[in-house]
Amino acid sequence: MAHQQSTLQDEIVRSITSGTFAAAVLWGAIVCSLLNIVEYNMTGHLTSSYSVGYGQLVGGALAGALYAGPRQEALKAGSCAGAVPVLVLGPITLLLTMTERALTFGIEAVVFESIVLLLIAYPVAAGFGALIGGIGAYIGRWLSYRLTKKRRSA
Repeated sequence: MAHQQSTLQDEIVRSITSGTFAAAVLWGAIVCSLLNIVEYNMTGHLTSSYSVGYGQLVGGALAGALYAGPRQEALKAGSCAGAVPVLVLGPITLLLTMTERALTFGIEAVVFESIVLLLIAYPVAAGFGALIGGIGAYIGRWLSYRLTKKRRSA
């Protein structure tokens, strides 16, 4: 059992440090998803429902820093890491708000509102997630380059 656990830990570390596009997107999307869940829960307790989108920024920065290829590809990895959680968590959030609002407004109004949100707001939210993830990837790539450049020269 301990051997299997150490092998799993070694594989996780190897995937983080591999520098491949898929690993960068995977780990960026995981971090982004977790931060989005935390942010969603925090905005539920606040008086205003303003959402910053720091999950996309941090997830994109992580993807940009982890990817070992060219800068343009790192920006694509950050964009994917920022958009994937919106594409996955968006319908779940919509379903949760649909069930909550159906008790108040009636099912017909909620279904109509949800269809409009799904067709209009969902693609826009995914696009903004990709944009913020790309900006985060640029920042993460720049920080990674600066930190490794200083380590190489020391």
